[in-house]
Amino acid sequence: SSGINAEYGGGLENELNKRNSLFLGGETPCMSDYMIWPFYERLQALPNMRPEIGTKLELPQDLVRVKKWLGAMRCTGPVSQYGLSPARLAKALAVSATTGDTDRAMRESEGL
Repeated sequence: SSGINAEYGGGLENELNKRNSLFLGGETPCMSDYMIWPFYERLQALPNMRPEIGTKLELPQDLVRVKKWLGAMRCTGPVSQYGLSPARLAKALAVSATTGDTDRAMRESEGL
């Protein structure tokens, strides 16, 4: 199939299934969860960054554990404090790419 497929989330899905846990660290996130979070945070912003491609950039529905992991990671202290919503991240990256000013990008993306 076209778009994002199991290649991008299947490894994490398989590992979470093997561990039968919410996080790679069990019931609480470990360093591995936090190390891969930025990749998935950006992956969630892709549909906002490239709306003309639409749902081809969304994670497949069969990555059930990955989707639960994403929601749970957003509720952890560090991610809830410092993570960006997909809309805000897409806006910040667009502003930063055109202006080269990350401070401006963060200001202009506030509230998203």
